[in-house]
Amino acid sequence: MPVSIIEAFASGLPVVTTNAGGIPYMVRDGTTGLLVGRGDDEAMAEAAIRLLCDEGLALGIAERARRECEERYGWEAVRDAWLRLYEASAGRDRVRASAESSVPSAANVRE
Repeated sequence: MPVSIIEAFASGLPVVTTNAGGIPYMVRDGTTGLLVGRGDDEAMAEAAIRLLCDEGLALGIAERARRECEERYGWEAVRDAWLRLYEASAGRDRVRASAESSVPSAANVRE
């Protein structure tokens, strides 16, 4: 997964990218970005120009991507995914108790 795409999502920037590798699992064409075929320079340029000419499209894509970034790649989502993995690997009760005792509460972080 290219971190640059996640960074663009988090920054509220619309993304134009190729459909190579795992990118289509991150970017939904027309929803959270625009996908073009690998090596298709003309399609890449056309997609970028499309975003420049259609502010509503660009803003909508950027907002949906930012929201999805928070939901899928924010700390809470990543933490929960790691906990599920550890729970499946090591036994649910041991991992959950350990994680809950090591994560500071919101009240403790503010102090």
